[in-house]
Amino acid sequence: MLPCIFTVITYHLGALTEQPCKPGEYQPSRGQSECIACPNGTMCPESNTTSLSTCELGYYCPAGLPIPCPAGTYGGSVGLKTVSQCSNCTAGKYCPGLANTAPSSLCAAGWYCEGGANNPTPSPSSHFPRNGPCKKGKYSRFLEKYAVMPVYTSNRQFA
Repeated sequence: MLPCIFTVITYHLGALTEQPCKPGEYQPSRGQSECIACPNGTMCPESNTTSLSTCELGYYCPAGLPIPCPAGTYGGSVGLKTVSQCSNCTAGKYCPGLANTAPSSLCAAGWYCEGGANNPTPSPSSHFPRNGPCKKGKYSRFLEKYAVMPVYTSNRQFA
């Protein structure tokens, strides 16, 4: 009987194909073995990214991917990292849809927009309980010159 012979063959191969960096990753240098995670507040939204971009207005960018600020908020500066950095729409205005860059639309006459409104006739919320139609004995109107709509009591004083 012949003895069994065990042979171990080791291969040292280079990469057979290049792998693209995934969205949320980048690689600025040649000859690297892995990609780098994009820092919060920057964008790497596509494959094969070679350089960082600052997160755009109206968006926040955790992990290098742009996400639009939600309705009722706006992203008024670049480089936002978390949704909490999106600002609530200001009193007297509403921010419809996603990715608003500034409050731009006036709330409806007869309605009070305390803040965080996403439509011209907002409902109260836990953060803005005064949003909604004007109460009995009070009213509101558009003031083109001012961002905040006054709410008057029946004796014409600010409430």
